[in-house]
Amino acid sequence: MPPKDKNRRLKRHILDLSKRFASPAFEPHVTLLGRLEGTELELRSNASILASRLTPVVIQLEEVGYLNEYFRCLFIRVARSRSLLEAYERAVETFGADEQLKFMPHLSLVYADLNKDAKLRAIQDIGASFNCRFLVRSIHLYSTTGSPENWYSTGQFALGKQPLARYCK
Repeated sequence: MPPKDKNRRLKRHILDLSKRFASPAFEPHVTLLGRLEGTELELRSNASILASRLTPVVIQLEEVGYLNEYFRCLFIRVARSRSLLEAYERAVETFGADEQLKFMPHLSLVYADLNKDAKLRAIQDIGASFNCRFLVRSIHLYSTTGSPENWYSTGQFALGKQPLARYCK
């Protein structure tokens, strides 16, 4: 999840778009691994183990994109950095996850079923590029049962090796 300063800006876009398209609002986030199975205790334990094995990761937001999928209707692509791909691989290993879906790092802006013209108009309004980067120092575990309005945090886990110097930019 983005730090407070970046979170406010991204959340404003998500809220504006959710009102515009009568779609659910949600917290800005980049999903490292979804569709996890197990008890909450098992998932929290694995998230804690994973966090202890990771170092902070720089997230670089790039261009806005869209797919014909409800949860990836409109999103900002995230650069596939070596550290992000390593974090993904460790998450798959730690959770014993099935890698059926190709990892496509992104930050969703809209969850909806929109036609291509609506998506293109939204991109034109918000801008096609987000030159924004931030440092992720923790992972968040969410219960995603039901609709996005019912999702909730089940824990936040600080990443193991924190850098001494504060990340700039």
